[in-house]
Amino acid sequence: MKYTEHHRPTSLMDVTVRTVCTDCNNGWMSALEVLANPILRRLIAGAATVTADEADIVRLWAAKTAAVIQMAEARASDSPPIAAADRASLRRGDAPDEWVVTLTRLDPSWRDHTHRGYAPVPLRRVVDDIESIEQYHFTTIEIGCMLLTVTGGPPESDATRHVCRTAVTHLWNVVPALQPLVPGEPLELRTWQLPSTDILRQLTLYFARLLHQEDQEPVAPSSS
Repeated sequence: MKYTEHHRPTSLMDVTVRTVCTDCNNGWMSALEVLANPILRRLIAGAATVTADEADIVRLWAAKTAAVIQMAEARASDSPPIAAADRASLRRGDAPDEWVVTLTRLDPSWRDHTHRGYAPVPLRRVVDDIESIEQYHFTTIEIGCMLLTVTGGPPESDATRHVCRTAVTHLWNVVPALQPLVPGEPLELRTWQLPSTDILRQLTLYFARLLHQEDQEPVAPSSS
C-alpha cells in the first residue's frame, strides 16, 4: 500500500504530465480538455448541479486524469497500473464501464485549494486454488470546490465491477456527499464540509484498507 501527496504552486488545470505521447496529448486529450473546461471551472467555483451531458464529460475527464496520474507515478520497473484495454477505452472516448467516478461539492472556503492523492492497491485473490494479484487503483482530484474520486481495476477480472462498486458504497455510507456519476444521468451535488487536508488523506488510505479487508475496521474519515 502506498500513499503519495503532492503540493504544487499552480492549478492542476495547468499542469502538464509527461507520460503520454504527442498524438494523444494534442489529439483526443486536448479535445476533451476544451470540452470539459467550462464545466469544470463552474464546478470548481461551487456549482451545485450537472446535466446528463455534463456528467458524461466530467466522468470521462476524471477517468482520463486519474489514469494519467497513476501512469505518471508508476516506477519504470512496475507493470502499468492502468490496463491497455482501459487506456484504449479512454482513447475512444469511453470511461471504462467497471470504473466508478464520484463527484462532490466542497464548502466555498475550499475555493483556493488544490490537492490530489492516489493509491495503487494490489489485491490478492484465490480462485479455484489459483492465487493471483489484481491491481486496483483509487484517485482523488480536488480543485477548489470540486472533489472527484475515481476507482478502477483490471478489466479482465470477473470481480472488478463488484469490488469497485462495493468499495465506493462503503465510502458513500461514511461520506454521503460522495455521489456516483452515472452515465447519462444529471446530478444535484451534496456539499461535504471537509474540515482539513488530513481528512482528504484519510479518504485514500481508507479506500486502500477497504480493499484489503483488514481484520480491524479502518478508522473512517470524519464527514458531514
